Amino acid sequence: MSETNKYNKSFIYKLVPKNPKISHIFYIGSTTCPLRRQVNHYYNWKNKHKKACPLYTFMGELGGYDNFSFVILKEVNCETRKELQQIEKEFILKYKPALNKNIPNRTKKEYIAENRERINFTNAECYRRHRCKNQLKRKERYAKNREKETQMAKIYYEKNKDKIEQKRRMKMTCMCGMTHQVSYRRKHLKTKGHCLKINEVLNNNLLFMKNKIICNS
Repeated sequence: MSETNKYNKSFIYKLVPKNPKISHIFYIGSTTCPLRRQVNHYYNWKNKHKKACPLYTFMGELGGYDNFSFVILKEVNCETRKELQQIEKEFILKYKPALNKNIPNRTKKEYIAENRERINFTNAECYRRHRCKNQLKRKERYAKNREKETQMAKIYYEKNKDKIEQKRRMKMTCMCGMTHQVSYRRKHLKTKGHCLKINEVLNNNLLFMKNKIICNS
């Protein structure tokens, strides 16, 4: 069967708990064969390597696949898999199912825009956790190759002097929200204002993540 014919009769579906009290927590997907997709979901739930997925974790908490209903939301006529995934994406964005971990056809730019607060929190936390370790590694590497790195730095500076000076005068916005010159970066990271702002951002993002988890539970 050709790809075109395969997607002529496709389906958007949802997996929803049979318990009406928690039927607002569901999963949305797409398929060309509902029966085969139901079998796949069943075996994915039985597979221990899939347990980290929100859908199968929740499924296990409710006693297994038998406590869920497979409901067809819409039958669609598509030409390709990408077209079917685009329709699935529209349904996910419209209904915002709590059990969907990934959104099909989502670009990197869209992902960053939708998860900016979580990404900022993760980056700031990673920076704070590994700051001392990374500084020590840089010092050790520099001490071991001091003469070589100094010579290479001089050669690079002479070749790119104008570009470097222009970059030093450029301004950048730190993750703390303050603006400073690029050449002032190291000093800025040690300022009291930066440290206070970073702690404030981390605390706010941590509170946001906790509230989000509570709302989705």
